[in-house]
Amino acid sequence: MNTDYYSSVVDIVRARRSSDRPAIVDGDHRLSYSELDTSSNRVAQMLLSLGIGSGDRVGFLGRNCAEFFELLFGAAKLGAVVCAVNWRLSAEEVAYVLGDSGAATVIAHAEFLHAVPAGLQIVVLDGEGNDSYPALRDAAPNLDPNGTPAPDDTWLQLYSSGTTGHPKGVLITYGNLAAFLDAGLDVNHLAPESVSLVALPVFHIGGTGWAMQGLASGATIVLMREMTPAGALRLVGQHRVTHSLWVPTMVQMITVCDEPADVSSIELIMYGAAPISDTTLIEAIERFGNVFVGAYGLTETCGPLVFLAAQDHDPSGPRSHLLRSAGRPALNTELKVVDPATLEELPDGTDGEILIRSPQVMAGYWGLSGATASSMVDDWLRTGDIGNLQDGYLYVNDRLKDMIISGGENVYPAEVENVVAAHPAVLEVAIIGVPHEKWGETPIAFVVLRAGETVTEGEFIAFGRERLAGFKCPTAVVFCDALPRNASGKLLKRELRAPYWEGLTRRV
Repeated sequence: MNTDYYSSVVDIVRARRSSDRPAIVDGDHRLSYSELDTSSNRVAQMLLSLGIGSGDRVGFLGRNCAEFFELLFGAAKLGAVVCAVNWRLSAEEVAYVLGDSGAATVIAHAEFLHAVPAGLQIVVLDGEGNDSYPALRDAAPNLDPNGTPAPDDTWLQLYSSGTTGHPKGVLITYGNLAAFLDAGLDVNHLAPESVSLVALPVFHIGGTGWAMQGLASGATIVLMREMTPAGALRLVGQHRVTHSLWVPTMVQMITVCDEPADVSSIELIMYGAAPISDTTLIEAIERFGNVFVGAYGLTETCGPLVFLAAQDHDPSGPRSHLLRSAGRPALNTELKVVDPATLEELPDGTDGEILIRSPQVMAGYWGLSGATASSMVDDWLRTGDIGNLQDGYLYVNDRLKDMIISGGENVYPAEVENVVAAHPAVLEVAIIGVPHEKWGETPIAFVVLRAGETVTEGEFIAFGRERLAGFKCPTAVVFCDALPRNASGKLLKRELRAPYWEGLTRRV
């Protein structure tokens, strides 16, 4: 571990408590490293006054804001665990997550209070009374509890995106975070003079983890309360942003956004969390330059641990095939591909389930020993993703549960989506499998067209048949205004599949 920049999470602010360098920009509010250390001391004391101690959970239900990082470091200084909750969930889902986490206290923005179940202690982030977050924090003494969490202690409890089932509480330890900081900073080269845009929500590891890499390096992080393409471009130009992390849907939206902006300061854009089409990636490189680095990881791995370097993005060169790769494993990360039924390791180039062994892999799922045991095999994490290894590069085809079996043939939706996305009229596409009397399943396409474009179903099917094997080609096209996604940009294919499989049993 590179202890030059990191020895423990709390040392990120403790070591800079005399620094006036800007740590966080949140709209008009700026917080230096010195002020972040002081405010996190006060928050730690505030938590103690609310009855929260080491090992206790405290919920956070709010947008990206400087106060979240005051809470994160304050909780770390006394050993409490922050559970950041997706504010885009329904009230019923929020209640489930908070109930499952065991948090007795919730710190929330006022706009989300309707989703907090009765019986919990609430502290309002943007409240005005004596019991509001600003009042309680500012009244607390500037006194560091001097807690020093151990590597195996839980740092953060995040809930899996739930794209294939009920969300599970992922236990991310301080040791996981340390390994993540090592791996990430070895790739993105953030430095004290860097300015990092945090566009993903902090309830997602891509938001919190990316922000922590910036803070660990002594950089300035710029927070977006909620991502919009025009807003992201304005912040890049206004703050001379050098680094950011975008999910593929953000890459696509920002690339086609006509907001005038000076993007010459950008040095690196990391992308990941969902498949990206060649078309989107090539258009992005044409607009922003060869500044893109691919990233693959899960909430269960504390974020990315496989990276596709900028120099491997060569759309017109002899290695253009690498655009379909997730990249190479990071420091201290091992990969293997196995038969998902037998767990027997498969040779290079053969598709199977991707397994990961790394110090970034979670401690387990909160309160779910059975789910933890089934996801871990001799320290290897079963990702549920299908892919293969070639020459040291990982290729991720799709989620195991999204794979379509048509007439005994495996169809990987991401492969079909990549082909359909190359049609000039297509803005976004999702491929799912629906029941078929003869073949078991057949692929169909959900398509969002670019503004002003019109095309028929028959034209799309013909386009696919020219480029795909017959069993892979969509047999129907559904035109829609938008695709269902969660806050991390992942397609919610279960929502697209549900009407077709109602009353039927799918293999997974």
